Amino acid sequence: MKTAFRRIAWPTTHGWAILGLGAGLLATFIVLAEDVWHREGFRWDAPIMWALHGWSRPALDGLMWALTQTGAAGATLLAVGLTAWFARRRQWPDAIAVAAAFSGAVILNGLLKGLFVRPRPTLFQPGALASGYSFPSGHVAASTATYGVLAVYLWRAGQRWAALLVGAWVGVVALTRVYLGVHFPSDTVAALASSGLWVLLVFTARDLWVAPRIRRSHPSATTLRRFTPTSCASCTLMAGDPTTPQIPSALQEF
Repeated sequence: MKTAFRRIAWPTTHGWAILGLGAGLLATFIVLAEDVWHREGFRWDAPIMWALHGWSRPALDGLMWALTQTGAAGATLLAVGLTAWFARRRQWPDAIAVAAAFSGAVILNGLLKGLFVRPRPTLFQPGALASGYSFPSGHVAASTATYGVLAVYLWRAGQRWAALLVGAWVGVVALTRVYLGVHFPSDTVAALASSGLWVLLVFTARDLWVAPRIRRSHPSATTLRRFTPTSCASCTLMAGDPTTPQIPSALQEF
């Protein structure tokens, strides 16, 4: 019994961090979703919206409208471009991961909107056209699944500052949606949590797919001797992914 217990592939430190991140994202979404489901609302939604609306100016309105497009057409073009870029290099696990992250996030967001049927804000005249339900934000969900994914690849390519800047763009898109009055702040946080969790699952699946191939081609690789579902996700998201050594040099040409 003790021998079997010692043989369990326990998560690495990075693995526990990824598990904690996933749990945090799930808990955040559940807390928000519960209140939206019971139509309770959030006391902090309206004050934040009014505070941002207080900065409204014609020039700033136009800028925010332009920036918010990066969460729609911009995110779609980026997802298609990344998928094609990886496919052209026959890096199929990454091409499929990018496509699955984006398409899955969009589909999941549509399902959640139909489930919670939360009306859009009506506190003031919105600064952009928006249709459908409000919770969660579709623009933020798409941005998380594209800019967030690109940030992951940049991070493991060693381009840390670029990764942080690209990842922060998700927050910019969320800010524009609230400023324009087409989403509550809670809509954007829920979209970040749900889409972020989906991306985490996609990358974990991607690593599980790639790991056996690397074991065969690099049987002596010490980094893969204790390769587990939790540690493999941490390799991708936090420590630099050893399973695709050609990506870092290629991304530097991006």
